[in-house]
Amino acid sequence: MKNFRPITQLSIFALFILSIGLSACVRVDGPQGPQGSPGRDGNANVISINYEVFESDWFEVGTPGENDFYMALDLSVPEIDQDIMDNGLVLAYYRIDDKSPWIALPYTLISHDPAYVEKLDFIYDVGFVGFQSQATDKNATPYEGIFKIIVASAFPVNKMEVDYTNYEEVAAWLGISEDQAEFRKP
Repeated sequence: MKNFRPITQLSIFALFILSIGLSACVRVDGPQGPQGSPGRDGNANVISINYEVFESDWFEVGTPGENDFYMALDLSVPEIDQDIMDNGLVLAYYRIDDKSPWIALPYTLISHDPAYVEKLDFIYDVGFVGFQSQATDKNATPYEGIFKIIVASAFPVNKMEVDYTNYEEVAAWLGISEDQAEFRKP
């Protein structure tokens, strides 16, 4: 035990000197740094993109009047990367004009006169979002208007406590405002 006593005394003395030295340190704040550049309000992990689409932007797939006929529209969305595919969220909405409400996709239109059902649906993958319009009467509508794509990274989809079919509710929950939406052409 005698061998450990000088080491213990030395350790205690060293801690005592260290505590005196640290207590003598004084924090001095420097001058205020320059103001950062203004940014957009909202959520840094979310982007909202509006595409104004015309009938001429759509293309036919298959033969009109046949069972396999539909209209398609492909949009370039480089923000959708593999991380978004694995961990993020992509939502799509459509509206005819600025006065119309946003309609969540997929959307099903049921017509009674004439009788048919038409579906406007979307898919996405790395770098793009694709839309498809197909109807039971073997025709399809090339929808004109505004398509909104919302891309959110590192998003816990299973924790989404909001009705994604209600755009206003989604926008409020994600911190999106219309003035921060990007506008692009197809």
